[in-house]
Amino acid sequence: MAIVEYGYLGCDPQHDKDASVKFILDVLLLGKRFIGDSVSIAQLIYEKNEFFHGIGGDPGWSLSRKQPPNAMEGRFDPDIVWPEGATFRAYVDPDDYELKYPEMFLTKAEFYDYLQKGIDAFLERHPDKLHLVEPLINLMKEQTGQKVDKPYRELFPVFVCPYCQREWRYWHGFDKPATIYIINAETGKWKTQTQDEKFTYKEGSDEECPLCLWLANGAENEAPEFIPNPQDKNPDQAQEAYTQFVELVKRARVAGGKSSG
Repeated sequence: MAIVEYGYLGCDPQHDKDASVKFILDVLLLGKRFIGDSVSIAQLIYEKNEFFHGIGGDPGWSLSRKQPPNAMEGRFDPDIVWPEGATFRAYVDPDDYELKYPEMFLTKAEFYDYLQKGIDAFLERHPDKLHLVEPLINLMKEQTGQKVDKPYRELFPVFVCPYCQREWRYWHGFDKPATIYIINAETGKWKTQTQDEKFTYKEGSDEECPLCLWLANGAENEAPEFIPNPQDKNPDQAQEAYTQFVELVKRARVAGGKSSG
């Protein structure tokens, strides 16, 4: 039975050699998993992302992107044997959903071609949802050498704490969809609400930085009130920087959270 009835690419499970990639992209497109979500297309294809190498879901499917040998630890599936030239692998577990061809390896160009066809079909059916897809379209253009007005990386900017100048980067977690992970850009280490660390205004100071404590705890509650740093010679300017910083974090948290619509 073909899934063309409710999918965007459609496939014949018992005949199509590309059924796995069509099946998976249909699942992602039907779920509107374009950007931001823990299982999103953008998170997978973003080539500067060394923290996630694959996404997966029910019924028993996985979509992997090949990582360079020096990539960070935590490969999505380290046992995959990649054919020469392949960049993506689509796989549907036969025990969960029977496909005659459950696995397919693709080059970047081949995968982008399938993805573009899926996006075109989605927008043809939902022209009012362009705003959900546009960041993904821009990312695809950027990674194929085309110029875009708003690069994808702006959705996950680095924030510099106005108190202690520590750098943070937002990223939406893979294994815990409800969690916004925060990467300390200075050390490259994760900071989540399960970790406790003392953040000081500057090296040698014993005073804790309230803003970094808020970030380390997931930035889920209201930001702390501005507390002037006694060592700051321009508190008014520092307060303005703090306000701008908090607004940026709030906007990034929306961009990094689950897509609506």
